[in-house]
Amino acid sequence: MAQAYDTLIPGFETKQVNLLRLWSSRASNEFNFQKFNDGSYSEAVADKMQSENICKVLYPNDKTPAGKLLRLKQQYFFVSASIQDVIRDFRRDFGNDWSLFPQKVAIQLNDTHPTIAIPELLRILMDIYRHTWDEAWSISVKVFAYTNHTVLPEALEKWPVAMLESLLPRHLDIVYEINRRFLEEVNHRFPGDIDLRRRVSIFEVRLFLFFSFFPFSSFSYSSFFLPPDRRKAKRK
Repeated sequence: MAQAYDTLIPGFETKQVNLLRLWSSRASNEFNFQKFNDGSYSEAVADKMQSENICKVLYPNDKTPAGKLLRLKQQYFFVSASIQDVIRDFRRDFGNDWSLFPQKVAIQLNDTHPTIAIPELLRILMDIYRHTWDEAWSISVKVFAYTNHTVLPEALEKWPVAMLESLLPRHLDIVYEINRRFLEEVNHRFPGDIDLRRRVSIFEVRLFLFFSFFPFSSFSYSSFFLPPDRRKAKRK
C-alpha cells in the first residue's frame, strides 16, 4: 500500500502554500507471525522487504529482467497512488460530476516514466466508476500533458509485452485498444499506407513503446526529440 508524506512549499512573497506529496510503499502485512514461529524468520518479513524495495531506489538499474520488473512496479506504484489521490480529492469537492474533472485536474507527464498513468486513469474510470470507453477517453485526453526532455534511451522506454501481460494485464488490454483505434484513424486518413501504420504503431515486435502514444493521448505534447523512424510519419 502507499503511504503519503507531505511537505508544505510556501510561495515567494505570497500567502499561497502548495503541497508536495511523496509516496512510500508499505506492506499491508509486515510480519507473518506463523512463519516466524515455524522458524522461517526471513520469510516472516518477506512481504515487508518486497514492498519496501519498490521505493528504496528511484529508477533502479533495469539492465536485468528483475531490475526492469522492479522499475515497472515502481512506476505503476507512484502513478496509481497519485491518480487515486487526485480522484479522491476531486470527488470530495465535486462529487461524481465527471464533466468537471478536466477543468479541475491537469496531470503533467515528464518523459516516459509515468506514462502508465494514461491506461491507469482509463482503467479506474471504466472499471471502478463504470464509464464507457468513449466517456473515459474523452476525460483522459483533456487531463494529460506530456513533455519529452531528453534523447537518452532511458527516456524512450520500451517494455516487453510479456512483462506487461504478467504484471498489468488490464492495462495492456487498454493499450491494445488505444492502438487499435488509433491505427483505424490513421488508415482512415491514409488508406492503404501499411508502412505508415507500422511506423506509428504503439507496438513493435513483442515491445510496447511508451513514447509513441502521447501525441494522440494528451491535450498538450512537446518534445525536444523525435525518434528517426517517426520523423517521416510526422511530416505527413
